[in-house]
Amino acid sequence: MMNRWFALSMTKRFTPVLRKAAMLLLIAGLVACGGASNVKTNEPTNPEVLHKKIQLGKSYIQNGNFERARFHLRDALKMAPESAEVHDALALMFMATDEMALADDYFQKSLSREPNNSRYRNNYASFLLSQQRFADAASQFQRVVDDVLYENRTDAMVSLAVCKRELDDSAAAADLFAKVLRFNRLHPVALYYTSLMHYDAGSISMAYNYWQRLNMSSSESAASLLLGIKIAEAQGRQNDAASMAIKLSSLFGNSVEYREYQNGH
Repeated sequence: MMNRWFALSMTKRFTPVLRKAAMLLLIAGLVACGGASNVKTNEPTNPEVLHKKIQLGKSYIQNGNFERARFHLRDALKMAPESAEVHDALALMFMATDEMALADDYFQKSLSREPNNSRYRNNYASFLLSQQRFADAASQFQRVVDDVLYENRTDAMVSLAVCKRELDDSAAAADLFAKVLRFNRLHPVALYYTSLMHYDAGSISMAYNYWQRLNMSSSESAASLLLGIKIAEAQGRQNDAASMAIKLSSLFGNSVEYREYQNGH
């Protein structure tokens, strides 16, 4: 989860090459989160064959074999032209191949067929967030969060909070992150952003408390290391800051965070 959600929320900080890698990681997460196919057809068809076509298409998307994915999903679309599931899978494929206008179109086609399906809406909202269309993404994520029985509601709440922060609504973002941490006190992205927001507000002790929980509950990332360095320096823990700087250099030497660290030192 940590890598997927940091990929989603931090894509704008990456170089083009790293942004593409982050986008593929996000897409893999969205494909993997798919539930059982619920396809609708205009005429009798073999549901097992249709389900297999959709699942093969998604598998090929995850493996980066987009021609094979296109082959199977094209067949699935012929079998079930009104299937929201097929349109959602095609949208993910176009997202992976960097055809964003087509991805947007197919996400909307999926939702026009099943407007109450929170999984498809969450996928569309995640796409909008990856494109930095924060207001549009927030509107879609809010509808997902309003579905109190949606199985990935907490993650949608995190994404909504990220959108709110990007839209300069820090109070709403803080409330949402706090709510997420009541559901899951070790949610890595909620911990990261809560720590960051306390740091930005000058509440260094609180920032450190949340950062410690993040550090204990998830693997290190460039973002978490840079934040840890800033907190350590603010607290006068220079040895800790230096140790984290070495890790940032060795593990994430090509990251935007490391360049930011270098520019500040």
